[in-house]
Amino acid sequence: MARMSSQKRIDLGTQMVDRWTAANQESDRSVRFVKDMLVRLGRGKSLSKRQREWYDSAVLTDPPKPQNEEL
Repeated sequence: MARMSSQKRIDLGTQMVDRWTAANQESDRSVRFVKDMLVRLGRGKSLSKRQREWYDSAVLTDPPKPQNEEL
């Protein structure tokens, strides 16, 4: 993935959290991680290489579909 500014990462993270919250998946590990990294980015801190890799892959994923949508 191409280099990204911290503002672009914050925007993508916020959109990801909104999508997952709308799908009632806000307690998922990926969402909690992205929220933590958003706080870190908001404070002007940088992410480590592994944090950037996981963050970038997490913000591009969609929430999983429920197995039984009738419930």
